[in-house]
This record gives sequence, C-alpha cells and structure tokens, in this order.
Amino acid sequence: MAMILVALFLLRTAAVAPVQPAALTERDRSTDCFGRCGVLCGDEEITGDFYTPECEAHDACVRSLLRGGASQLSAHLRCGEQAIDAAGSWLKAEGDARALRK
Repeated sequence: MAMILVALFLLRTAAVAPVQPAALTERDRSTDCFGRCGVLCGDEEITGDFYTPECEAHDACVRSLLRGGASQLSAHLRCGEQAIDAAGSWLKAEGDARALRK
C-alpha cells in the first residue's frame, strides 16, 4: 500500500498536463466497475466495494484517453491527478467503513 501511495505522489508531482475527459456514453458507464475504487475490479476482499465520485472521475479520464488511442500506461499516467484524488476518497471510504464496524 505504501508503494502505491508513493507512486501516486510521484505522479502528482510529475509535469503532466491534466486531462479533461470527454463525455462518456452509457456504454462506457455500463460496467459494474465504473467508479469503483481500487486496482482489481471484482476483488472486493482486497480493495473493498467502494464507489466514489473521485474514482468515477479517474475511470472517466482513463477511458476517454483509451478511446482516443492511448495505451493503458499512458492513460493512467496522464490521469495521475485524478488517481491521487481517487486514492484519497478510497482511503476515506475504507476508514469510514472500519469505524462503522467497531
């Protein structure tokens, strides 16, 4: 987890222009994973089952760039700022869920 946060910090500080995602179609939003936080879609035991607006913004950014022909790596690097925000929203959601379980 610490390595992920360090990588996200480095992405945020890199000189990469922010990307404004194009409008998404209903098909883009039709998967169960759209807006879900975490790197492993469908593996709730690792990342939980949290959907946040920040994770949706990251997914929208990545999908927009992929539709434009970007590679997975390039799309994720260019959406680094959204990834930072998504990671923060996931950490908050995870913390809130833990507090409720106590």
